[in-house]
Amino acid sequence: MIEFVDGWPSRQVEQYGDRWLATSPTLTSGPISLADQPLAEMDLADEDAISEEEFERAWVRATST
Repeated sequence: MIEFVDGWPSRQVEQYGDRWLATSPTLTSGPISLADQPLAEMDLADEDAISEEEFERAWVRATST
């Protein structure tokens, strides 16, 4: 899951089984890197979108463990 601000990735959350990972410009260490392409260049469809609330729940889960 990637959050975009002004078309650019700002935060990213990934889940691998029971493990949640998060990254953002303020989280400089970790096993994943923030996406480096603007939204306009990513091959994402409308059905890939989630709500802001869904992203926030995932972000809290990933950053609180």
